[in-house]
Amino acid sequence: MPDRLRDAVSGATVLVTGASFGIGEATARKLAAAGATVLLAARSEDKLDELVRAINAGGGHAVSYPTDLSDEAAATALANRITDEHGPPDIVVSNAGKSIRRSLHHQYERPQDFHRTIGINYLGPIWLLLGLLPAMRDRGAGPPPSARHRPRPSTTCSTTPDRASSAGSVASHSHTQVGMAWR
Repeated sequence: MPDRLRDAVSGATVLVTGASFGIGEATARKLAAAGATVLLAARSEDKLDELVRAINAGGGHAVSYPTDLSDEAAATALANRITDEHGPPDIVVSNAGKSIRRSLHHQYERPQDFHRTIGINYLGPIWLLLGLLPAMRDRGAGPPPSARHRPRPSTTCSTTPDRASSAGSVASHSHTQVGMAWR
């Protein structure tokens, strides 16, 4: 499996959202160890900086982008900044998310919790992908010029089941209709 991951991502630029903790952090470490340049986005600047230092000290390449994806302007600015600084990413791992950890009975007076959850789990990935997908698509199907020796379509995915319905679930440069249509 490690060789398959290295074959799939070595030389790729991968954006990982929710990269400061848990699954996002582990994903970023694995991808960097397999040779990907990892662009890390999350709200926790200190944790992101710590992760970037650890990845870079271990011989990988990581860049930190502290961002609150529930803020439309911030998500759009992140998409623009990443595209300007790195070109369109090859892969987007849409892992940022929030869950409500109390019973519905205790939510009657807390509609703001639902707004925050919808913002980060659904709207955030949409805003980010709306900013990234045009450049990813303009680059055309397949990998960046430096990696044209093997097929590797650009892809976005969600890493957790509770975000499977988000726009970030699956989109591919292969122009196949999976999750998010190109047509």
